[in-house]
Formats: sequence, C-alpha cells, structure tokens
Amino acid sequence: NYLAAFLKQIHDENEGVCIALQVDNKNRFYRLFFAPPDVSQIFYHCCFPMLFLDFAFPKDLDVYQGVTCVLSAKALDGNNLPLSIGWVPREICEEAGWFIQMIALTLKI
Repeated sequence: NYLAAFLKQIHDENEGVCIALQVDNKNRFYRLFFAPPDVSQIFYHCCFPMLFLDFAFPKDLDVYQGVTCVLSAKALDGNNLPLSIGWVPREICEEAGWFIQMIALTLKI
C-alpha cells in the first residue's frame, strides 16, 4: 500500500506529526487525519482561542468521492492558519465526530 508507506515515511522523518489512516475491510482507503508537529503549541501560543472547521467537496468526484476537512485558526497577526486536514467518506455526524475527536487528541483539549 503506497499511501500507508508514504505516511509512515512522513511520520518517521517528522517527529511529533500526527497521522491517522484508516482503511476499510478490503484494505482500501477510508479516512485520514493529518496535523503538523507541535500543532497544539502553535495554536495555544500563536492563535486566538477560536477554531474554524470547514468541510469541502472535491470538484473531481471520479478520484475520491469524499469530503476534505480543514481545521484552521486565526493567528495573532490576523492571518488564517491551517492546523490540520483530513479526508472522510461522507459529511455526516459520525465522520465529523471522528475528525473532531482527532482534533481534540492532537490539541490536547
């Protein structure tokens, strides 16, 4: 599985990065969460205490028929700062809940 090997290499070469890959019962891509190293420190020291969560559908639904999830915050300098990204199969409560649970673990909230 190329994706799993690629993510393992990213994880091994970047201490503190948070990656969660889940596959279905046929070992196919199901959902993914990614956050850069020290994202909790970045958020608590460089951002206003407010998070923004956005779900977006890809334009080319032939490639992946899921939803892109992006968590961002407003940096102290006024810029938007993406904190994590994920891909889930559908925009439903279960998938959003999983993404939010991963955020809570990563930000230690």
